[in-house]
Amino acid sequence: TIAYLSQQLGTKFDHFAESVLPSLIVLIPNSAKVMSTSGIVCIRFIMQFVHTNRLIPIITGSITSKSNIIRRYSMEFVNQILHSWPTHCLEKHIAILQDAVKKGISDADLEARAYSRKA
Repeated sequence: TIAYLSQQLGTKFDHFAESVLPSLIVLIPNSAKVMSTSGIVCIRFIMQFVHTNRLIPIITGSITSKSNIIRRYSMEFVNQILHSWPTHCLEKHIAILQDAVKKGISDADLEARAYSRKA
């Protein structure tokens, strides 16, 4: 339902997305595959339809997580942001995004490095 709301409301969904995104990121390494996958899909929908610069620090902040799975998907989300969002949304946090890509390139996880290179 959160993914559907983000799809229907678009940028009007930004305040709610900002409050729910940290909880969705915590779901990613969950051992129950249904919970993990639903969190990942929901974040993908939010990144696709809710273009607000307030979400960028939340995503880039999770790149320093201990969990390699969170780091991997965070780099995937950064890649999605850089390829699909308009540039005016990215300009405010360009330094944070550059730092995130640099961290991703030197990450221990193979897939996180791959997503970082694509970004």
